[in-house]
Amino acid sequence: MSTKEAFERKIEAQLKQMSIEIQRLLDWVDEAEADLGGEINRAIEEICGRWTDAEREWNRIRTAGEEGWEHLQHRIEAALRDLRLAIEPMTAQLERFGSAKVVSVANSP
Repeated sequence: MSTKEAFERKIEAQLKQMSIEIQRLLDWVDEAEADLGGEINRAIEEICGRWTDAEREWNRIRTAGEEGWEHLQHRIEAALRDLRLAIEPMTAQLERFGSAKVVSVANSP
């Protein structure tokens, strides 16, 4: 397996975990929206924007050749970090309200 393929698998696993986390948050939002109002909508918009950024960087790496992908590596890592930072406050709020148990993305691969 090439270095690029190994990196792709690592990033794909992180994106999959975050996708699960986001879906759990969206399910929780449907239940809690009446209590939290606009604050929650702004947070969800932030998460969705960060997800779009991460997806765009992921697609750039996937389509880059074996020789050209490494210079893109820091961009996907930054996008994933920003996505985690957007998700974590919502996860903490979810846990405070006790609506559902969510595994923190901070422990993702």
